[in-house]
Amino acid sequence: MGTRHQFRIINIQKRKTEWAGHDFYKDNELGWQLSLPIHFIASHRGGELKTIDTNTVTTFNERIGLQIKHSFANALHPTFHTIRFDMSVYDYHLEDHDLDRPGQAFYSTLSYEWMHWNKQQMADWAVRAAVGFWHGNHYFSAFGDPRFWSHTAYASLHVPQSTINAGYSIYNLLTFTLSAEHEFKGLNLGLQFDACYNPDRSKNNTDFLFGFYMRFKERFLLF
Repeated sequence: MGTRHQFRIINIQKRKTEWAGHDFYKDNELGWQLSLPIHFIASHRGGELKTIDTNTVTTFNERIGLQIKHSFANALHPTFHTIRFDMSVYDYHLEDHDLDRPGQAFYSTLSYEWMHWNKQQMADWAVRAAVGFWHGNHYFSAFGDPRFWSHTAYASLHVPQSTINAGYSIYNLLTFTLSAEHEFKGLNLGLQFDACYNPDRSKNNTDFLFGFYMRFKERFLLF
């Protein structure tokens, strides 16, 4: 049994973001793993001299989830397989309820991961595929994801001295993710492809994203 906790504050003049995350988990290298992620973000914008005529907005986003994972190995080859089910509930609200009403969302995913581990070289290859369903009801977050209505909704909240209650409401998405990753001595290099399909739109109902990323693990070795 164990916990993981992270906390961060970003404060620039009167622009402030506070973020915290906590995972409660039962961790096994193989077999079943249960995790309960809890995340919180508070973001304050406005009030600076150059934005004195705009709304001062403080948004809050919370997430609580359930993750069930089962991992098993191949007895003949150093390969590992993981099947994972994630289910999360999201909540959004403002300090000033006159600007906008609260919102909620639900997101569930089912994924499979294949990994090949080379113990002598401290290296592995991993391929992951995931499908998911997102249902949002007037939910958004200012921090980047195509599901969150980030840009449009957050910009509208800063319209000078007005009450918004913007019209974006029910938002459904089917998601697919395919990624490949190589780790060498704690440095992970990966490619990821995402597709999002909105069944409620008659046109432009599919978005595609492609990216390259790097991750550093605690055991990262420069040489």
